[in-house]
Amino acid sequence: TTATTEVGTGLMAEYYEGFNFNTFKGKRLEAQINYDWSNTLKVPFGISDFYSVRWSGFLRIPTTQTYVVCTD
Repeated sequence: TTATTEVGTGLMAEYYEGFNFNTFKGKRLEAQINYDWSNTLKVPFGISDFYSVRWSGFLRIPTTQTYVVCTD
């Protein structure tokens, strides 16, 4: 038996109300994570100002070279 992995077009984002992943509100596939957190962000699923987001998934690297993945 061969294991298969579904190839998507983004990372799965799970949205929670509260700063500590308090109440799960919903999830969606996000093709790009490039937000300006300093401005008011339209948060999905009717969440108020206080929320947490968890992204999960895998990165498929097309070629062997040096890549930089960062957060700030």
